[in-house]
Formats: sequence, structure tokens, C-alpha cells
Amino acid sequence: MIPASIAGHVIELLVLADRGPGPVDRLVSGFLRERQYLGSRDRRTISDVLFGVIRHRRLLETILEEFLRLHPAYSTIDAPARRYLPLLVIHSSIFPGLFAEVPPPPEELRPLWTPYFPDLDPAAFVSWIAGAKDLGFLMEAPEVMLAVKHSFQDWMVADWLSRWPSEAEDLLTALNRPGVVSLRVNRLKTDRDACRERLVAEGIAATDASFPDSALSVSKRFNQNASAAFKEGWYEIQDMGSQVISLACAPQSGHLVVDGCAGAGGKSLHLADLMKNKGKIIAVDTDPARLKELTVRARRGGAGIILAVAKKDFDPKRYDARADVVLVDAPCSGSGTIRRNPALKWSIREDEVARFASRQLDLLNIYAPLVKRGGRLVYSTCSLFSAENEAVVGRFLSCHAGFRPLDVSGTIPWGIEKGAHDSLTLLPHRHPTDGFFISVLERP
Repeated sequence: MIPASIAGHVIELLVLADRGPGPVDRLVSGFLRERQYLGSRDRRTISDVLFGVIRHRRLLETILEEFLRLHPAYSTIDAPARRYLPLLVIHSSIFPGLFAEVPPPPEELRPLWTPYFPDLDPAAFVSWIAGAKDLGFLMEAPEVMLAVKHSFQDWMVADWLSRWPSEAEDLLTALNRPGVVSLRVNRLKTDRDACRERLVAEGIAATDASFPDSALSVSKRFNQNASAAFKEGWYEIQDMGSQVISLACAPQSGHLVVDGCAGAGGKSLHLADLMKNKGKIIAVDTDPARLKELTVRARRGGAGIILAVAKKDFDPKRYDARADVVLVDAPCSGSGTIRRNPALKWSIREDEVARFASRQLDLLNIYAPLVKRGGRLVYSTCSLFSAENEAVVGRFLSCHAGFRPLDVSGTIPWGIEKGAHDSLTLLPHRHPTDGFFISVLERP
């Protein structure tokens, strides 16, 4: 497909994404599924370009606004393409190496460009971009410059600068890179060597991760539903950081485990694997659809010890002081997963973080009584905001003297620095994971 056609499809998707509140990945999946004429390479390119624009949108729009300020004759916006097309040109000019299959302008996009900008030579526009991309025209505070350069909200950058002043830009850069695809081998059915070899035979380039020993890395995205190994329950797609959370629970065969915010069950499935399918896992969630998916996944993976329970039907008193492990993988802002869902950059609101923190503390208060003496309460999020992490744990410990932090950093060979209350934070610029927070609290 010619670059002008690729750009046309991306513009159409940008219009749809700006109109609707739903997840962009689902929008893209449905959009591409409806267009059967697109080949796999075209689908991948359209998706990559779209998410590239979303990742860098604040930077691209800042440069475009400066151009329009200097050239008011082009400031009239009378069609989506008049705004989105220049964003694509700016993007391909600044990040040409990201999308090798879409050659940078000017000539390749001229068929689409000329009808909207007949008096503006695209080559001249690209030349102007070269002098503006360093943001020399933007006289703002350093933290704002950093937020514009990497296309984040100002308050996010300010928060991370206060926590990791010398690493904040490295973190922003990492969050702007697409995340690697990580798999968890289901050792209830196979082992890592056999799974890797089978995936390679299926044309999926899988390699061993250095840690955990259940993890494989895949260099390119692939359709798991077309994989025979997946259909037979040999693996699940699961970030390595998510797998580390299950390891921090340290479940043993025969244990009673309560997964208080189970969702579709990724961690419950891993816990069943670690327990060698012996014991019992109570997987609780508020969403029946996710619990239904968990049940399907458990059946496919041969995890027979998982009992899916709707939150409204769950009676915590029934398990009072009986659970060996209680996992509260709490709903959160999701800021640690921005590299997989860049639209989160703009959907997360600062006032929401405090509301998440309040709900997270409530969940800990609800589930803490279920932990028996000598058991573990594991609190985790995929957030990088301290208000949802260390602050929540601190508030919990201040009114629960019966729990104490447990240092589990030695079990993870990544040299993770301990935070407040012996907590751990996985950072995508330091570790081969999304951003995660883990706190293990023991009830002596």
C-alpha cells in the first residue's frame, strides 16, 4: 500500500479515536478487521503509525501550533486532514527510523498533501520542521519542556521528577517505546524449552528471558489465537513484572490463596502453576465478564484449583484468618503500562489518583483480616505514582500494627532498590517490564 493510503487510514483512525472514549487498541482492532483488503504488513504499519502519533502527540501539536502562528494563512481548519496530515508529516520527519515501511515525506505523501495544502510545498514544510523540532521557540520551565518533548501531562512529569530527578527523562523515553511481548509458560502442561521450540516451529521467534524462569520474550507481535500452542494452554501473554508479583506471593502447594482483584485471572493462573495445581485459589472480581474469561483460561490451562467468585457473592468472614496468601492487585491509574496504551497519557486525570488511592486502602482493609498468622498480604499496582503505592501502604501500616513489611528484593535478580516499607518498584527504563509496585506485608 502506498504511503498516502497508509496516511489516509491513520487519519481516519485519529478522527474516530478523538470522537470516542473507548480503548484505542479495541478501536484499531475493529477498524482493521472490517477492512479485509488490508494485508498483515499494512495492518501493522497503520497500527504502528497511529500509536506513534498518539505517543508523541503533544510534541507534534506544539510544533504545528508554532508553524500556524508563524503562517496564519494555513490556520483555517476545515477538514480533519488539514490538522492530522501535518502531524503525520512532523512525526515522520522527527522519527523516521520508527516506521521504515512508511518513507518520510515530502514526495511520498504529496498525492494526499496537495489537495489540502496546494500552496504549501511539503519539502518546505519539512525543512521548517528541521529547525523547530528542538523546541527552541518554547520558553517554558524545564519540567514543562520535558513534558512537551516527551508528550506527557505536566503534573505527571513533575511527580516523577520529584521521585527520580536524575532518571525522569530515561523513564519518559522508556514509556514512549512499545513494550516487548512477554509470555508465561504454563508448566502445568509443558516446560520452557519445549514451549520455546514449539513456538519457533510455529514461526514465533521466542527466546528465554533471564528472569523469571517461566518467561519467554517475543521480538514481534503475533496473533496468539492462531497459535496451536496457545489453544492447548501452553502459555499466556503476561508481562514479566506481572509474573514477579506472583513470585512475591511465594505460594506453596496446598495453600489457600485469595486473589482479591483477579480480573481475567492472569495472576491466578500463574499462582496455580506455582502451587503445582494443589490447594485452592479464590479469585474474586466485580466484573462477571472477566470472571467468565478467567474460567475459560483456567480450563484451557488445566488450572483446576481456581474458584471464580463474583465480589457480590464473596463473604470475607468465611475466610477470616485462614488464607496463606492474599493478593490485592488493586485497580489503579495504570500509568506503568503507558508504553502499551499511550492513550493513557491523556485519559489519566490528576484528581483520579487520589480517588484510586482511597479505594486501594479500602481494599486492603477489607482483605487484610483474611491473612492467617505467618501469611502474606501482597499489595501491587501497575502505577508509578507514589500516592497509589508507598503512601497507601504507609497509611495501611499506621492503623494495622499486626502487619510488618517483608523484604523480598533478594528473590529478584535485577538489583532493585527498596523503597519505603521495603517496597519494590519495577521501572521500564531499569527493568524488562512495565511499571509495577509491589509490597509484601507479613502477619507474624
